[in-house]
Amino acid sequence: TEVAQNIEQASTGIGEVNENVVQSSQVSSEITKDISSVNTVAEDMSKRSTQMNQNAMDLSNLSSKLMDMISVFKISMPDNSQETEKNEP
Repeated sequence: TEVAQNIEQASTGIGEVNENVVQSSQVSSEITKDISSVNTVAEDMSKRSTQMNQNAMDLSNLSSKLMDMISVFKISMPDNSQETEKNEP
């Protein structure tokens, strides 16, 4: 009977170990999914960052071209000092 009790305790212990292994496996699986999700988000952010950098460079180039195009124009402001002299008594 003592041997039977030891076998029963061992069997119960093995059952508990198996349950823990199953739970650990499920947790590991969820961690793997979470890591995969983080990796996907990081890759997406990297692609968007690269695109944003390209857009900024394109905008800078357009700005330079626009500055070159408008540099041929001169803006002259009327000289208000002459008008003031004419209006003085």
